[in-house]
Amino acid sequence: MTGHTVIEIARFEGNQDYAKNPHIIDEAFAIVAKTKGCNAIWHGLQEEENTVWLVLWWESVEAHLALVHDKPVYDVLGDLFAKCGSRKHYMLHTPFTSSPVEYLQAPVTEVTWIHLKSPNKDVEQHLAKGKGFSWGKTVEKDDVYVLITGAQKVETGNLSQNPAVKGIHGHISEVKPCHIKLHNYKPPRTD
Repeated sequence: MTGHTVIEIARFEGNQDYAKNPHIIDEAFAIVAKTKGCNAIWHGLQEEENTVWLVLWWESVEAHLALVHDKPVYDVLGDLFAKCGSRKHYMLHTPFTSSPVEYLQAPVTEVTWIHLKSPNKDVEQHLAKGKGFSWGKTVEKDDVYVLITGAQKVETGNLSQNPAVKGIHGHISEVKPCHIKLHNYKPPRTD
């Protein structure tokens, strides 16, 4: 699904430098934030494991791909992100059915990955009935959906127990909830 507003979610193994100072990543974000089509950036360390999450709101998949294909800039970004952890990362793009921005700004953001046994459109009818979360099917994989909600603390909220999600349990091969305290990157003021 190209040409739609999408959320890029990337994650990689973090290091102690990022854990001690999450703003070590700001140098990379200063470059990304200037990219045409980048609307907002969040990042944070997952509560359950040492994984750094990057969440970028793009005008379209093409806007992000333009940055990826700008090899000199993308190589510099790779070096800057490597200061925070592993160069090996996992990344998907998701056009959400409703804006997840309010959940990304909550004290804790729960991101739940749902892997289906096989692609199934009935799943979307169940998810569309859900409340209190935003969801979308990933661009890259027909059998992977991403659900996002917000909570006040890690112990609250578990999307896999939401009635809309319970209705699709028979179609799911794996559910993976993750909790992240996201920071919204704000470019430094230049005035």
